[in-house]
Amino acid sequence: MENINKLKVFVVAFVILISTTLISVYILRDSKSASILKSFNIKYIKNTYKSFTVEYEKVPAAKYYKIEILDNGNTRNKIYTMETKNTKEEFELENLENGVEYSLMVYAYDARGDYRPANNEKLFTLDEITFIDTDILLHDEDKILSINGEIDNKGYKYKILENDNILGEYDVKDRDITISKDLFINKEVIITVQLLIDNVVIDDI
Repeated sequence: MENINKLKVFVVAFVILISTTLISVYILRDSKSASILKSFNIKYIKNTYKSFTVEYEKVPAAKYYKIEILDNGNTRNKIYTMETKNTKEEFELENLENGVEYSLMVYAYDARGDYRPANNEKLFTLDEITFIDTDILLHDEDKILSINGEIDNKGYKYKILENDNILGEYDVKDRDITISKDLFINKEVIITVQLLIDNVVIDDI
């Protein structure tokens, strides 16, 4: 009987020891996992109109990253989300409004689904020039097209097309563009004018 009691005590002690060891290992592993995602920074975000490039520092333990863009107003609506394994990405954003401030944040995720946000949020505004007019009404006189926004020597250009044939490409030097009546008077043509930056069309009319 005494031997049986000793055996019971031994078994209980052994179970307690194993349980304690397993709990300790789990806590240690969990604490390591919590600290494994190191802090990181977003290096930059740049754009040519609605084509964006973002780059951020590599996090060694990260399995993937999530890029999120929100409007920076009161509602903080989510505009864009991308999951990637890369630390540099290029993407198009078609649903941005001119003059509105937006926020970009990057999150690093580990294998367990834990995540860490970048140290720095990036704010940006889509601020390109646009035509004030919404269409071209041609009469027997030169047509003046007015531009909204700051030119700021960004290298804006405008292109004039006749029935999709390019008639010329010129630098935007002020906020009024003159379309000579010689291009359309007494002609059955469709005149289109495009605003461009770095060969990307940012508005047309």
